[in-house]
Parts: sequence; C-alpha cells; structure tokens
Amino acid sequence: MWVNEFIPAQPKKLKEIRGLVIADYQNYLEKNWVKELRGKYEFTINPEALNYLKKQ
Repeated sequence: MWVNEFIPAQPKKLKEIRGLVIADYQNYLEKNWVKELRGKYEFTINPEALNYLKKQ
C-alpha cells in the first residue's frame, strides 16, 4: 500500500453525524423536561409496587 496524499483532520459533515446530533439533542430536551416536571410536581414511590415490578 502506498500513501499518495495526506488529508489533515477536519470536522465531519452533518450528513455523517446527523443521527448522533439528533440523539444528543433529544437527550438534552428529555433531561430538561424531566427536571422541569420534578420541580413542578411532587411525587412519591410506592415501595410495594416497586418490589412487585422488580419481581416481574
């Protein structure tokens, strides 16, 4: 194998990383949404129901 030219490192094009960008943005939106909901509403966990779900 012969190397004819060297291509320097460069940012990838949006076509190549579009899925990763969308997934990261969705995670960001979900994290902020959950944070907002936790601040807005009070919740409690029913330990019996949790144990029931863990067994299944």
